[in-house]
Amino acid sequence: MCLDSSAEQQHMPTTTTAPTAPTIIGDGIARRNDGKYIVYTNAVDFRLVDINDIGLFAYNSDLRVWEVTLAGEKHPIRLKRNINSDMLLVLNDTLVRVSQKHIINIVYLMEVADNTCHFYPPFDALQEVKVGRLFRKKLIDRFSSF
Repeated sequence: MCLDSSAEQQHMPTTTTAPTAPTIIGDGIARRNDGKYIVYTNAVDFRLVDINDIGLFAYNSDLRVWEVTLAGEKHPIRLKRNINSDMLLVLNDTLVRVSQKHIINIVYLMEVADNTCHFYPPFDALQEVKVGRLFRKKLIDRFSSF
């Protein structure tokens, strides 16, 4: 008797995995299964953001909120007021804090000259990102590991 193995496999039940809910990182940020992030800009509005589109997080001390600079956007996007630097740093390993006011995506970092970060396009216009002396060693360690 000859059994066709393809016929047997057609009758075997297939298991489908139900989509899981996004991983909540903070009240204003969640990670989806496809690697994108749901970033809430206020109580009801949100944006889907890929880590490769993030160049910089900057703290706006006048408004007391973190803002994200994205590729293809002219102006930074304000995040919810309850977002803090610790929440931003756990988003991805490529995010590094370089000062009290700045968290950068190290993938876009080209060089640091005179304690100022210079970035690859599309973030090459960013000139005001200074490296704080307390954060310099950690930045050098992360930069050399990439």
